[in-house]
Amino acid sequence: MKLNPENLSARLAERLLPVYLLSGDDPLLVGEAADAIRARSRELGFAEREVFFIERGSSPVWEQVRGAAQALSLFAARRLVEIRLPGGKPGIAGAAALLKLFEAAGEDLLVLVITGKLERESQGAQWVQAAQQRGGWLQLWPLERAQLPQWLRTRFAAAGLTASDDALALLAERSEGNLLAARQE
Repeated sequence: MKLNPENLSARLAERLLPVYLLSGDDPLLVGEAADAIRARSRELGFAEREVFFIERGSSPVWEQVRGAAQALSLFAARRLVEIRLPGGKPGIAGAAALLKLFEAAGEDLLVLVITGKLERESQGAQWVQAAQQRGGWLQLWPLERAQLPQWLRTRFAAAGLTASDDALALLAERSEGNLLAARQE
């Protein structure tokens, strides 16, 4: 299923899916979505987390990922397996490992795959389609410059603050679309 950032929190409160695919180039938006998924999984008892960083051509790591799908945890009944795939192209071995991992995901195993922006040809890949069928895919697009003041207004409101339109416009201009800098300010 396709997810969107606006209703992610509501979807997580409603039901935790077995597989999540997050793709996008904005580190703040991707990080916040991943944090929300991790927080909800902890609330539901996913106490153990394994993280795999996949670089191009790192076949040994894919063997570890494949093993994670089959391994039983000694200390935690429920596990989160997180895969960071910056390039968004796992290759043949990686795609096969991801498919096996998605099949194993369920009641006791949650899979979170985080990639950069997926190119059109990658979006049609079998592993992306499988992630969508078994869970949810959240594409996180960078904000347009015109959207930034409203995004800032929402952030201010969430923090219990208010700001004038001029202040929001100035902050949007000075942060130049860098959401991390805007959030910090």
